[in-house]
Amino acid sequence: MSSFYTIFAIIMEIDILQVLTQCPLFKGVSENEVIEMMHTVSYRIKQFKKGDIFATVGTPCTHSNVVISGEMAAIVTGPSGRVVRISTYEKGTFLSPSLLFADNNTYLITIEVTEDTRVLRLD
Repeated sequence: MSSFYTIFAIIMEIDILQVLTQCPLFKGVSENEVIEMMHTVSYRIKQFKKGDIFATVGTPCTHSNVVISGEMAAIVTGPSGRVVRISTYEKGTFLSPSLLFADNNTYLITIEVTEDTRVLRLD
């Protein structure tokens, strides 16, 4: 790894780099290539606390998001009012990638933060 990439990886945080290299979005891409790509895009780390709502039904999906740490759950409320967890999003999950390219790019579920969570958001 060149000194530029080493410095950038330190700035980016090594744990974030490791998660990204395991994410399906970057599958088969080397750490150096991930660092190079991340150097050319705008991103930020968003933090959410347990109990926060990441998205609700009807919220537009306008960014690519990767869970860096923590956990979130996709939940739906049935006609009886019962809340059902349909999926869990953990470290390395690329959230709703298909919504970015859909004609109707709104969330069809609510995503609740079930543990303190960090998300890398690509702008």
